[in-house]
Amino acid sequence: MSSGGVFKSPLTSGEIAVNTPLMASKEQKPVNPHKIFTRKCNIILGLIFLFLLAIGLALGLTFGLRHHDSSPSEPTPTTSPSNPLPPTNGSFWTPNLNASNTWNIELLSALDPAKIYANTTIYDIDLFLSANTTPSIISTLHSQNHKVICYFSAGTIEDFRPDSNRFLPSDYGKVLPDWPNEHWANTSSPNVRAIMQSRLDMAVNQSCDAVDPDNVDGYSNDNGLKLTEDDSIDYMQWLSAEAHTRGLGIGLKNAGEIIDRIVDYVQFAVNEQCVQYEECDTWQTFIDNGKPVFNIEYPNDAPKVSSAEKKKVCDGSGIQSDGFFTVIKKMELDDWVEAC
Repeated sequence: MSSGGVFKSPLTSGEIAVNTPLMASKEQKPVNPHKIFTRKCNIILGLIFLFLLAIGLALGLTFGLRHHDSSPSEPTPTTSPSNPLPPTNGSFWTPNLNASNTWNIELLSALDPAKIYANTTIYDIDLFLSANTTPSIISTLHSQNHKVICYFSAGTIEDFRPDSNRFLPSDYGKVLPDWPNEHWANTSSPNVRAIMQSRLDMAVNQSCDAVDPDNVDGYSNDNGLKLTEDDSIDYMQWLSAEAHTRGLGIGLKNAGEIIDRIVDYVQFAVNEQCVQYEECDTWQTFIDNGKPVFNIEYPNDAPKVSSAEKKKVCDGSGIQSDGFFTVIKKMELDDWVEAC
């Protein structure tokens, strides 16, 4: 190093020392090889650290996603979990025990608007037949301050229904003895349940207040599918959740053996012939829980029911408290009715 601060490298023979403008204007210090090596090492180590960090983040994200996917998934909008909890809100119609309530059930044909009676507060009508009315019979009933329960068979396959072609061969059980065009349905079948979801959607579209799903007591019949009480309980709890999700009330039709495990999931009961079979006390559970029982009796001499026969039917339930509503009907459930 010279006193002038200009670095001069040793010259070999034949080389000429040249001072560049930069060298002339600024002091040039010699480069330390050790510092260059250290800097390169730091850069390499930094790159290795970043590479390892990226791998760690990727592995962590992958593990997290796999862990998340392994957890139970939420139920889809069209299904409900098995054995759901009873409803806790009032977003659907819940009939009360008011003694002024009267009802009628007509399933043989579409309800005639000319035969809507002001003193009948609740009508139970066929879901499919009401869909074919113009103007809508349900809208007409609502305009006159009536509530509407929509009936459909949830536990059998009726070959005359417009959606009967959707059932699979594996959905069919035995033929009902008194109904040759009707088979017991496999209520655990995903396909059967999908069809019932469509029927509930249909009830919503028609503005039904509640539904009356029939034939959920396959366990007490020769159904050909080995259906049990537990099957019916699971099915009714599922139907209840599906109905409530859609803002519909729901009732238990017959199936008295499963009342204790279903009463919390439904808003009312529809029973047939408990007076005739001397089993009305079974349904007291509903009334004790503040839920009405709509009962139907079919006297042999209907529609020519004597006063004595009517008294026998109307007094025969043995239930003295409000909330037990009996109508006398013909077996075909046409428009004829006598109320107790």
